[in-house]
Formats: sequence, structure tokens, C-alpha cells
Amino acid sequence: MSEIKVNSIKGTGASTAAITIDSSSGSCTANITNNLSNRNLIINGAMNVAQRGSSSNFSSSSTLSAYTLDRFRYDLFPFGGTSATATVSKSTTAPDGFLHSLKVDVTATDTSLVGNNYSQISHQLEKQDIRHFAYGTSAAKTITLSFYVRSNKTGNYNVNILQYGASTRLASFTYAISSADTWERKTITIAGDTSGNVVDGNSSGLGINFGLAYGGNYITGSNQSSFSGYVAANQGVGQDVNLYDSTSNEWYITGVQLEVSSVATDFEHRSYGQELALCQRYYEENNCTWAGYTRAAQGNGSLLVNYKVSKRAAPTLSTKSAANSVQSLTSQNLQDATVGNFVVDTRINSDGYGRFYNLLAASDAEL
Repeated sequence: MSEIKVNSIKGTGASTAAITIDSSSGSCTANITNNLSNRNLIINGAMNVAQRGSSSNFSSSSTLSAYTLDRFRYDLFPFGGTSATATVSKSTTAPDGFLHSLKVDVTATDTSLVGNNYSQISHQLEKQDIRHFAYGTSAAKTITLSFYVRSNKTGNYNVNILQYGASTRLASFTYAISSADTWERKTITIAGDTSGNVVDGNSSGLGINFGLAYGGNYITGSNQSSFSGYVAANQGVGQDVNLYDSTSNEWYITGVQLEVSSVATDFEHRSYGQELALCQRYYEENNCTWAGYTRAAQGNGSLLVNYKVSKRAAPTLSTKSAANSVQSLTSQNLQDATVGNFVVDTRINSDGYGRFYNLLAASDAEL
């Protein structure tokens, strides 16, 4: 058996060892600069979490920007002619090693792409979560985006990244789906932006957009392999696919990862509990239950609901399912939202014991 005995391993031009070996125990210490845990900045990149429901139907009767699976937004600007429609859902069609994907299924066509038409799937990151990119400095870091994609419609698609700071900056790329109904992994690397201007905060700092269709206003320029000032004509360059030209068309994506690296590493899988908690910073549903007793013909009660996860900002409140009760309920209001909790205010119209009220509330603090 061959054996190599060394005290350390060092690069030819390095001043310190990459690996140091303890000569008595045989254990080693490695100088690892790329942390392999918590490296994926995309939340719900494996498309496992869908708090709002596993399927949503959309049409282009008006400009639409709506979240579907957690943290992934469907953008659809009105098309000309008949309105395009699509269903966005959580699919079990997935590459090896994954359980789910996000699926866009065209349900009504529109072949009339006018200049400002577009449709895309978008993921937004907070400014404070990309500060370590060091954009705007000489130490700006290279980032790599990777994802698995599949469609029956082969051709060229666009993926672009918008950087939001004192001004908007754009990087834009074309990728090809070469084989129909086959999962393909795509990788895009972007050099550190020494001219970037992202500041701290909890608003959107980076938007990653996966094109489904782009009109002429977005495709007449050129791809931008590094960040530069935003020009609309550069955003969707290379996209020659209009996914909405047939109801047979469908498009899938999963395994979305963004990391500080010059190469794409294996997708970082997190537990469902970890992923759900990350998603709940932006959206959470709560079953609100209130039980009480009043002595008057009319009464009221207030329920303070604490969030499982603190929100990005004070959320917008809505009722997903109306209150039900064993006694008469004249009104209920969701109010006083903060990043930590909100209030359910109820009004009842008879006295006695045994009042029980239950409703499902949604709190939305998405970017």
C-alpha cells in the first residue's frame, strides 16, 4: 500500500497552508474560504413551500404581478388580441433529487406580442441580504446562478438580474432549452460589480427574472454579461420563445440557487421546516380563534395574534376564509399590523356563554 506523509499542503504561491496535518493524531485542519452551508440565497428554490395553495390561475386582462409558490412571483403584462391565461402550480414533475417544481401551464393563447408585453417568473432578494457582495467596491464578489429548467417548447429563453440601488443596473443572458420535455441544468456567472450601488435595507436589492415572453421593447438591444446601467431594450434579449403561442406549452423550473462563487456547487437542500420559516418572513397564514362571554346585548373582543416569524415589514392583512361562530357575529376586522403581530377585532350581538369564532388570516410582507 502506498502512503504519503506530509505536515501540510500549500499552494505554490500561497503564504499559508490550505491543509495542516497534526503529526501525532493524523487529524487535519483545512483553510476553507467558501462556506458550503447557508450559501444559497434563494428561498424556496426547490419549490416545496406553497402556503397560498398549490395552484393559481392568471389572465392578462390587467397588469398582473402576483406571488404563487412562496417567494416566486408571476409577472404578466397585458398581451394584445385575446387575453393570455396560464395556471401556475406546484408540480411533482422534477429532476432526480427533487420533489417539486414550479410549473407554468398555458391555458389560453396570445400570439400578438406588442412592444411592452412581457411575462416572467421573478424572485426578489432584500438589499441587506446581498450586502456581502460588496458591490461598488474593489472587493466586489462574483456570483453564480444555477437552476433546472424544462419545457416542451425548445428554443432560446432569457434570464436577467436587476440590481436596485441609487440607480437600476442590469445583467442579461440567453440560455437554450435544447431537448423537449427534458430537465437541463443552466449556470450563469456574473463578475463582481465594482460600480454597483446597493445600500442597506429591507426593500428589494436584487430581482432575478426568468423570461416566458418579451415584446419588442425588451429584445432589440444586447445581452449584458456583467452589470451595467438599465436599458429596457437589453432586458429580454435573446428570448425568441413566446410561451403563450400554444395551449400545449408548459415550462418548469426548480433547484434555483444563487451563491457567492465563480462556479455552481450542488444545490443546497434545506429541511422543509427551515424553508417554511424563511418563507414566513414574507407571508404567513394564521388560524385565529377567539372564545368569550358577554353580559350585554352587544359586545366586542380583541385577539392579539403573534407571528411565528417576524415579518420583513408591517404586512398587508386579508381574510382568506370568513369567521365562523356558534353565536351571532356582526363584524370582524384585521388591524394594527406590526412586524411581530396583528389584532383581530370582533363585534357580537347577543349575550351569554360559549362564543367561539375562527377565521383564517393572511399577512403579506412580500417585496
